[in-house]
Amino acid sequence: MAGLSRRELYAMRRRMGMLFQNGALLTDLDVFENVAFPLREHAQLPERLLRNIVLSKLQAVGLRGAAQLRASSCRAAWRAVGAGRGPSS
Repeated sequence: MAGLSRRELYAMRRRMGMLFQNGALLTDLDVFENVAFPLREHAQLPERLLRNIVLSKLQAVGLRGAAQLRASSCRAAWRAVGAGRGPSS
């Protein structure tokens, strides 16, 4: 990687992902912003489209109602999803 140009390095980084210990979220961001983060980094989407994509992904896993929760506040929501209920059940 040391021999790559700046453009080549950035292209390589776009193909990489991040893995947090235990699948942790960025604690300073809410759930919506955690999901939106990689989209903002790797795609130049209009904010309205980005919002629709993020909310549909959260809906698909039963967490649309948790979009504005801080990651540090989500333990109950994760437990509810694990028990087959949504976060507002």
